[in-house]
Amino acid sequence: MPPPPPQQVYYVGEDDNKRSIPGWLAAVLAFAVVALIAYGVVYFAKSNRPAATASKAEIAEKQKAAGNPYGKFLELTGFRITEAAGKKLQVQFLAVNHGAADLSGIEGTITMQVKGEPDAEPACTFKFQIENIPAFGAKEIEVKAFTQKRKFFDMPDWLFLTPVVEYTSTE
Repeated sequence: MPPPPPQQVYYVGEDDNKRSIPGWLAAVLAFAVVALIAYGVVYFAKSNRPAATASKAEIAEKQKAAGNPYGKFLELTGFRITEAAGKKLQVQFLAVNHGAADLSGIEGTITMQVKGEPDAEPACTFKFQIENIPAFGAKEIEVKAFTQKRKFFDMPDWLFLTPVVEYTSTE
């Protein structure tokens, strides 16, 4: 007896008319989706920056416009608020002379504002005096007497403080 003719076997759920996309096309589409998501994240991160990041340039402009002839050459930076003996606060900062001439006899008042809260009460206010800074030099300034609005443990970290400088006199 001859063997029966081969029969085609069908499995449940199999579709003979199913087309698949080529592997290279799937890779290109996946890359495009990932690139669009990354672009969207970067775009929204840049557009939603807080206004406090631009305040450093605004503060510099205010200092230059304050009428002090040395305001554009003098940079006050690196403010650190620490607790000295007797549980009194002290402020240390660096005064940098970016000009080609010596600066001396500069006095002023610095108000430490909390970033992002321009209408809030300042963290502290103090007067400073700079005797002499050589051309293109720097000098560390330490202030121990000032008006403090907060206790040391209530003081924001230096990252969240913005100095507002008002020059009162120069020689």
